[in-house]
Amino acid sequence: MDSFALLSAEMVSFDVKVRTKHLVEFTNFEAFMSSIKRETYKGYELLRLKGQFVGGDETDDLRKSFDTATANDLQVVIVDLEKVSYLNSTALGVLISGHTNFAKRNAKVVLCNLSDSIENIFVVTKLTLVFSIFNSVDDAIANLDTAK
Repeated sequence: MDSFALLSAEMVSFDVKVRTKHLVEFTNFEAFMSSIKRETYKGYELLRLKGQFVGGDETDDLRKSFDTATANDLQVVIVDLEKVSYLNSTALGVLISGHTNFAKRNAKVVLCNLSDSIENIFVVTKLTLVFSIFNSVDDAIANLDTAK
């Protein structure tokens, strides 16, 4: 095989590997999927959010989670934002609405595990004055337990 043919074959092989790698990365939908995991942790309702909340089904699910917690007359919901990569204004509106509905009945929505970028959104919008925000789920629970 001459050097041109060998070089061409290596370039095609490299191109296929790069395209395959990018295709695999692009089709890794788990990175794009959002989810809400509801659980009871140390006696508190915990919503573990994951992904991007941009006003689609994931945000509707968050609203439904607050509605369910209200229907069950829960006094506290802890929202864990550790694995949230993005919140748009619609998602912020759902969090604010949840907080407002809970506050009307002397219940609480508290947030924890905010990344620097998510925390910045709350600082810029002055929502840090509205929400109780903690570094971890356990910090939130410790604070809630001492407030009882």
